[in-house]
Amino acid sequence: MAAQDLENELSDILRQDPSLLRALDARLTDGLWYFDTADARGVWVSPQFKARLGYPPDEVDDDLSWALSRIAPEDVAALRVHYERHCNEPEYPYDHVVRYQHRNGTYRWMRSRGFVLRDEYGAPRRMIGVYIDVTEMKEAEQALRRSEERLHSMLANMSEGIIVAEVGGAIVSWSRAALEIHGLASGEEWLQPLSVMADQFDLYTLDGASVPLSEWPLAQVFRGEVLRGQERRVVRKGSTWERVFSYAGAIVEEPSGNRMAFLTITDLTERWRATEALKESEERLRIANDVAGIGTYFRDLVTGTLRFSPKLMEILGHPAGADVSVEQGFAFVHPDDRSLVLQVLTGSGAAGDSTRVEIRVLRPDGEVRWLSWSFQTFFRETPSGPVPARRVGACFDITEMRQAERRLATQNSVSRVLVEAESLAEAGPKIMEAFCESEGWEFAAIWVVDAEANLLRCADVWHRPSLPLGDLSRVSRSLTFARGVGLPGRVWDSGEPLLVDVRTDPNYLRTNVALASGLRGALAFPILHGSEVTGVIDFLGQSPRADAGLSSMFGVIGRQLGAFFEKKRAAAERAKLEAQLRQVQKMDSLGQLSGGIAHDFNNILAAILGNTQLASEELGPNHPAADLLQEVVKASERARALVRQILTFARRQRHERRVISLSAVVGESLELLRSTLPANVRLSFEAESPVGHVLADPIQIQQVVVNLGTNAWHALEGRPGRIDVRLDQTVLSEESARALGGISTGNYVRLFVRDTGHGMTPAVLERIFEPFFTTKESGKGTGLGLSVVHGIVQSHEGAIAAKSEPGAGTVFELYLPVVAQSMARSEAPPSQVVPGLGEHVLFVDDEEPIVRLAERLLTRLGYRVTGFVRAADALAAFREAPERYALVATDHSMPDLSGLELLTEVRGLRPEMPVILLSGRVEEALEQALAQLGVREIVHKPFDATEFAAAIRRALTAPSVSAP
Repeated sequence: MAAQDLENELSDILRQDPSLLRALDARLTDGLWYFDTADARGVWVSPQFKARLGYPPDEVDDDLSWALSRIAPEDVAALRVHYERHCNEPEYPYDHVVRYQHRNGTYRWMRSRGFVLRDEYGAPRRMIGVYIDVTEMKEAEQALRRSEERLHSMLANMSEGIIVAEVGGAIVSWSRAALEIHGLASGEEWLQPLSVMADQFDLYTLDGASVPLSEWPLAQVFRGEVLRGQERRVVRKGSTWERVFSYAGAIVEEPSGNRMAFLTITDLTERWRATEALKESEERLRIANDVAGIGTYFRDLVTGTLRFSPKLMEILGHPAGADVSVEQGFAFVHPDDRSLVLQVLTGSGAAGDSTRVEIRVLRPDGEVRWLSWSFQTFFRETPSGPVPARRVGACFDITEMRQAERRLATQNSVSRVLVEAESLAEAGPKIMEAFCESEGWEFAAIWVVDAEANLLRCADVWHRPSLPLGDLSRVSRSLTFARGVGLPGRVWDSGEPLLVDVRTDPNYLRTNVALASGLRGALAFPILHGSEVTGVIDFLGQSPRADAGLSSMFGVIGRQLGAFFEKKRAAAERAKLEAQLRQVQKMDSLGQLSGGIAHDFNNILAAILGNTQLASEELGPNHPAADLLQEVVKASERARALVRQILTFARRQRHERRVISLSAVVGESLELLRSTLPANVRLSFEAESPVGHVLADPIQIQQVVVNLGTNAWHALEGRPGRIDVRLDQTVLSEESARALGGISTGNYVRLFVRDTGHGMTPAVLERIFEPFFTTKESGKGTGLGLSVVHGIVQSHEGAIAAKSEPGAGTVFELYLPVVAQSMARSEAPPSQVVPGLGEHVLFVDDEEPIVRLAERLLTRLGYRVTGFVRAADALAAFREAPERYALVATDHSMPDLSGLELLTEVRGLRPEMPVILLSGRVEEALEQALAQLGVREIVHKPFDATEFAAAIRRALTAPSVSAP
């Protein structure tokens, strides 16, 4: 059927039954319309359409102008375009939405759909169509669009980035923030599968572990995992770009059933960097605190929480990380300082104020440490005012600083003591007390090296007066230590400080008495002079302890003590040398004095002795006065012997050993000693016969006897008593020789010197031969006498021993080896007086009685004599006629010209002239000068006739000797 026929039929139907059109309009559409393209009035709009616009059907006309007036002006142009295109392009559908104004002024969206009816030539003739009200749909679309716009705006302005991807496929959307935080300019090129991203970026965990692609956040979401707060480091390959992101994501299913993967990305880079910087800063602070030894703590005063830093726990001696309650923290404080802590905490000031105080803490091992404790209290505001909220503090271990200060004070104290003290006895207790008070020791002892015995001897001890350590003191004083034995001996051997536990050290020799006193730790350090150990100080305490600072102090004070010991040793040596010098000076002075006295006394004795002998010869042996004169001669000879002994003992001369009878020397020495003893001291001498000869210096033997006798006299302390001297001969076995110090075995002459004095203790007896050791009060002895005796005896290859007990007197036994019989020569028989043959003797002496005596004596013997009192007159006479005289005899000590000078002049005139020198004292220097001059005869004044005559005869008959 043609379109025209259809149209005509449809029109007829509708005209015949208008209700059908209304039914179509009401049920099928929101309005029908009909438009005649040739006649503008040929417009029909169904009543339903009018009703949709709020108009009754009969109120408005069905013309084009009304319909067009209802269209929104903005939509008219578009309507015309659609209409013209549909008319001109039959294939172009007429289907568009137009807004029509409602009667109330609002607009309704109407979808107009229709088609053109054309004539047989194809030209548009009519259009017919329907209206569908799509207002609600349009409003929903607009609302959705606005919602999407708001969502897009919100997403565009979010700081978190959003990536949307097809599950298992490519990324379909990047938010602006997602692009920015990844450093991307546009998202178009990144709408790619995840693997493309892996070509450009690497992912790492925060601790630096690489994350494979299968574990990337989006890959995890693809597997159905839900992510929340997963943090990763993102690094762009080949650059320094690095960020830290937090990822969250899940799969979302759309109403259509499409499943999409959503991933949100939060940029944590700045926070992470700040956190890392904070961690680094905290680590630096922790390291700095650890290096500086600073421990910190925090206390929340509201909750009561208390936290100690690991360093503070280390300082307190507890493991780091252990929970600490407030009560435990308070228990760390030393009991003596807890009241101070409470006082400080109670009185802490207002906000911003800090408090600092020094306290002690007690570690689990019993060690006490000093802390510098500072803290600050922070407050919070409340309606009733500020209240304490938290307290932050720091603790610095100042134990070493305190020890250093205390030890420096100890060193200064020791230095001051050493400067002010005059002796070790004065300095020792003060030094030991300073050490013990500084380091907490209870007992100390000073040991000094006895070089001769090769032992350490206790010089002094000290202990706290409050402790009962008397037994330990007595035991220590009685001990000596060999090198390497006991604690002092080991320190002496090594030269290094040594710390021991008395309970476990097998080489500690005072263990029982130390443990009985509650002392278990022992420490000793050396006293050094240069590299030589000259002594040791040891300490005892309740617990063994030492540190580097203490060792340093040992080094300083040990050398100070060494210097002090050396100073005192040098002072003692100097005093010894000064004493020896004074002794020498005294002996020189005594020699000079005795020489002067002897010169006069000998002249007197010579006159008495010589004239008495001459008188005896004149009177004859039967004269009643002969016996009396003989007593005068004996007295004069005793006086002469006494003067000679005094001169011999007082003057310096060569120590010349010769074979001597010890009994004779001892007898002469005792005669000299007897004259110095008081009347209430009995001196006895007994000698066995025979007693062998010895090779000895008689002068030194005299000194030994006199020193032993003097020591015995002093031991009597002014009381009546006895000194018994006995001489015998004995044979020493190996055992006896070894007991006497290892001398040789064989025959010895033994000298006993026994006194009935006060005796000696074993400790004193052990040291009697030490130089300067004496038990006498100051000014009553030098302590050199017995040491000199010991030295002389040893130099004679002998030995000396002593036995003594308090209250039982003392016995000295002196041993000198007996010489072979072949060495002992018999004494020469008395010389026979040979008369002169008229030889002319020139005699010179400044004492006129001696000159007259010589003239009488020599004349009686058959000589001619010319005597002079002045040496100058004698020299003048000799120069006048040197050949006149056969011999020159002259005194040595004369005022104008000495005998040596006179003889020198004589020998200058007659080199072969026999000469004799007379002198009261002949010293080594004079003997040497006379030997150089060729003088062989020396006559000691006072002389007797026989001795003088024999000397003259020897000089005249000896071969001529001239000066070398």
